[in-house]
Amino acid sequence: MTVPSPTGSVFAVLSASKPLIGLTTYRQRSQTGVWDVEAAFLPAEYFDAVNRAGGIAVLIPPQEIDAEGAKRIMSGLDGVVICGGRDVNPAAYGQEAGEFTDKPDLKRDALELALYEIEIGRAHV
Repeated sequence: MTVPSPTGSVFAVLSASKPLIGLTTYRQRSQTGVWDVEAAFLPAEYFDAVNRAGGIAVLIPPQEIDAEGAKRIMSGLDGVVICGGRDVNPAAYGQEAGEFTDKPDLKRDALELALYEIEIGRAHV
């Protein structure tokens, strides 16, 4: 089913019985076919699990975002999974990197922390 949006464009209406679940992704160099580019990706196990549980997976790539952008993303989702990846920057919780700490992905850390803050706020309403 499609309906007009407030701006006049048409978009699909998804079944209300299937929740939209955001999944945070990696962003790094990837090679496939003729491509050798920065890409956002996630192992299929993550979105397959959301689908098996009855949800619709929505991939959220690392990007610069502010609190308003995070609110906008979360307003369209029923939940979010902050997927595994590199170590979170220890400076985010007042620590220094250890000997075996991964080099952090600062864009991913910022996005995931912003989404987390919005989701925790929604849970306490």
